[in-house]
Amino acid sequence: MVAAGGGYPILEDDKLIGGIGISGVPTSRIRMPASRHARKSGSSYRRDSRHAAKEPRLEPEDKMSMTERQAPELRVREWIGGDGASIAPVALSDLGTGPKILFAFQHWCRGCHVHGFPTLQKLYGALRPKGVGFAVIQTVFEDAEENGFETLRVNQLKYDLPLAFGHDEPPTGQALPTFMEDYRTRGTPWFTVIDAGGRIVFSDFHLDADTLIADLGHA
Repeated sequence: MVAAGGGYPILEDDKLIGGIGISGVPTSRIRMPASRHARKSGSSYRRDSRHAAKEPRLEPEDKMSMTERQAPELRVREWIGGDGASIAPVALSDLGTGPKILFAFQHWCRGCHVHGFPTLQKLYGALRPKGVGFAVIQTVFEDAEENGFETLRVNQLKYDLPLAFGHDEPPTGQALPTFMEDYRTRGTPWFTVIDAGGRIVFSDFHLDADTLIADLGHA
């Protein structure tokens, strides 16, 4: 695996399907979870995959993982509801009192369509009846013209996911979308799992859906 365009790719059969800043987002601006903490709290959900993204070297101030921390409140401003109509900004409390799963994507990200959305569909079908809350956020860190607000409804319908979909572009003067900054995500597709107490227990590209379903289904 090699760096591409200043970022780190996810490959499938030697083809680029997603990853970190593959169109030039500086990886030095992307804060990253430390693998020590990820192994401690999230390894049971991480899918063992040869497509997992390479992690760049961490700066000293970024060595603490987002896992095991209290989930920051969402700052995403643009949303549509499950029927496609615009809604007020979504807060974590709007997703219920139980565990929550946040899925970050970009419309043009092939990995989101090959791996991310199918995994989300499986999680939604199995865990929504168990009281797990869901939200989907398009984190536009590159090529905004390819990842517009209108693509939220396109993907909502394509994958039959009547969930709140948010559109998160970098605020004026900022390099990254608010969700990427606050949750220290590194690209798309990205899964964040929050427990009922509001703490982040998983944050990574690939997620073992079966294990998470088994765990949360009996919670």
